[in-house]
This record gives sequence, structure tokens and C-alpha cells, in this order.
Amino acid sequence: DSDYLERIQDICQEDCAGIVLLATEMYKEDVTLFSHSKAPLLVLDSLFRNDDFNCVVMNNYEAGFLAAQRLIAMGHTRVEHITASVRFNNMRYRRMGFEAAMAEYQLPLAPDFLWRVTPTLEGAFRDMLELLEKRQTPLPTAFFAANDIMAMGCVRALKEKGHKVPRDVSIIGMDDLSICPIANPPLSTIRVFREDISRIAVRRLVDMMDASGPRAIQKTEVGVTLVDRQSIRDLREN
Repeated sequence: DSDYLERIQDICQEDCAGIVLLATEMYKEDVTLFSHSKAPLLVLDSLFRNDDFNCVVMNNYEAGFLAAQRLIAMGHTRVEHITASVRFNNMRYRRMGFEAAMAEYQLPLAPDFLWRVTPTLEGAFRDMLELLEKRQTPLPTAFFAANDIMAMGCVRALKEKGHKVPRDVSIIGMDDLSICPIANPPLSTIRVFREDISRIAVRRLVDMMDASGPRAIQKTEVGVTLVDRQSIRDLREN
């Protein structure tokens, strides 16, 4: 909106006890607009590692690492990454974790290992269809998709192009949405502990509100875990 700067300024000057800023798709320059808030400010769901913001976020780096590690443990050596066409912190850290796992297990990344799609169900389906049509090199045997919505849209596109999941291509998503167990096939994914993240954020903000003087900046990353379902083929069985 044209008056967004004025609205942010009003929020920053408001006489409130504290502010939780949901920054999932924000960039540094967006969050910086709130840096002069009169009230204690907690940034939720995005990690600004090198900036003076208190943050609580899932461990996105760990998520990417765990996903790649699981696929590698199942015998996959040609693993690629589906990420959002919109670039923001959570996706960047998931990619970094994925790349770190590939490097640790000494597996090369293909020049075209990144598949960028719109982070919606229909958008991912449409973009994946286009990418599959343009692809000149063989498909990987497995993907880590940076969220479940993109994973499901891409699975639909792969099926439309005649690729069976997981027989031909395995896939792991991220978020463990309620639809994952009833997807076709049920989607393996990285589980995010949303309630724990919320509790930790509120407790941290209350602590900031109660502080009588300056306190150290804290950046809290909450661990994630892998949920195995039926979208990964074990190549070790061959």
C-alpha cells in the first residue's frame, strides 16, 4: 500500500508491551524499518544472523541437511533441489543445508541442480511442467523440495510426464502439512514443531518486556525432524 511507511512508523511508535513480527518472506530492508520500535521486538520465522534482531525460527539449515542425508542414506547419489522462485531467508538456509550434506558425502551438484518454482500448488505444477519439457539432461533419482506445497505440485507434474513417484523419482518435502499422510504417495517430509516455536517466541518476548536494561540479542533455532512415509525409494534394495 502507498502508505505502508507511515503505517509501520505508527506501529513503531505505539505504546504497546511488545511486538511479534512475522517475517517469513521479509528481507533485511523490510525488517530494518521496525528497528526503531519503542516496544521490544521479536522477529518470528526468519533468521537475520548478522543483524541486531531477536529471532525465533525453525532450523532451516538442519532441515535441508537432514533431507539430503536421508536420500543419500537410501542410496541416491543424484539428488537435486526444488526451491521457490521467490527468494527469502528460510529457503536460502534450506538450500545451504542441502548443499552442505551433498558436500559432506562428497556428491557433486549438477550444474542445473536447482529447480525454481512458484511456491503454490498450481504454480509449482505449472512451472515444473515447463522445466521438465526444457530439461536436456537425465532427471535425478531424488528431490528435496523446500516445502510440501511445492513438493505436491511437482509430484503432479512428474506424474503427468509419465514419471512414477517413488519408483522413478523420490521426493522429500518440508513442513509436514496435514495433507502429507493422505497424498499420493504419502509424502516424506521434515516436521516443524510450530507450537514449540510459538511458545519459545512468547516466552522470549515476555523476558524482553520484563528486562530492566539492555539484554543480549538471542537468535533461537528450533530443531526439526524427519518423517518417513512412502515417497522415497530405497535404491539399496536393487
